[in-house]
Amino acid sequence: MVAQKKTGSFSPCYSSILYWECYHSSIHIHNMNNITPQETSERLRANRDAVLIDVREASEFAAVHAEGARNVPLGDIPSRMKEFAEAPEIFFICQLGGRSARATAFAQSAGLHQAKNVSGGTTGWIRDGLPIIKMK
Repeated sequence: MVAQKKTGSFSPCYSSILYWECYHSSIHIHNMNNITPQETSERLRANRDAVLIDVREASEFAAVHAEGARNVPLGDIPSRMKEFAEAPEIFFICQLGGRSARATAFAQSAGLHQAKNVSGGTTGWIRDGLPIIKMK
């Protein structure tokens, strides 16, 4: 799977998002799909095949995360995309929305146009009173 961009091409054989960001720093992802935590929760309830991927580090995820989220740290996204590539909708979430935006841009550039960024991240999810799993 190779996604062509105006500044070159990307091949998933490069397993680092940091490399991808440097290589593609001049590419602007025009079709970045942002979605609110509330909309995400509704879509997840409506479509059981949709996935919520928390791209924070394992320790952050363990402390608190959105109910139903699966932890795939940002640096692991390139090597683990095949785990969720077939999902009809992919929602990336982090703490505030920055890392998940990077994961969304990366996934979209690799052809996963169903990827969406949960704006506001876990902080917004909690603020909206949505269900969480919290370490005791």
